[in-house]
Amino acid sequence: MAEPAPIFLSAAFHQPVVRPLNPMSSSTYSPQLQLFPQRHWTPVYSRALHEYRLQKFFSAHAIPHYLPLLKRSSYKTVRSANRTYQYLQERIRPMFPGYIFAALSKDDEALAWRSKSVVRLLHQDADKQDCLLQELLLIRRLELAAQTEKLEVLPELVPGKKVMIAAGPWEGIYGVLQERRKEHHFIVNLHIMGQAIATEIDVSQLQLLEVS
Repeated sequence: MAEPAPIFLSAAFHQPVVRPLNPMSSSTYSPQLQLFPQRHWTPVYSRALHEYRLQKFFSAHAIPHYLPLLKRSSYKTVRSANRTYQYLQERIRPMFPGYIFAALSKDDEALAWRSKSVVRLLHQDADKQDCLLQELLLIRRLELAAQTEKLEVLPELVPGKKVMIAAGPWEGIYGVLQERRKEHHFIVNLHIMGQAIATEIDVSQLQLLEVS
């Protein structure tokens, strides 16, 4: 969905200013997404606005972790003298506010609580670690795609007939095809989070396979 055009509230015309992104860029951040002996990947629910603090804490203690990031845009209003205008502000924010993923051992769990940033550890069954890792790898792929594609995080899973993109940059990704206002959106359900990620696609440029 296209961003709304900036609204200027004074007679003088001002071009919207794009503020710089948060210096922690998803393009330079390379998480270790793999299985580790004696460690289990665990979604960690943090205190509000403590995701980056936890990321630094895990890094300082050599705990493998992953904080998915997403560029978010919003218009800010500035008033100066007798003029009022808006500018477009872009920042990198956690893709799932309040969540970071970490590969924790028993000792790491006790250490994580000492950070005073953890609200809850969402333990996963050991036999589901492979599935969890596959979803984390998928989230990473979507995170990188967001550098050129506009992605939207949805608060819940989206039902529908599953399809797979058979060619192109989204090749091999399973999701749900949905039409909104004559636009087609490809929605990837993330069961680990109980949420979904959507992007607008041109179905005429993609090869889709219906999955039973």
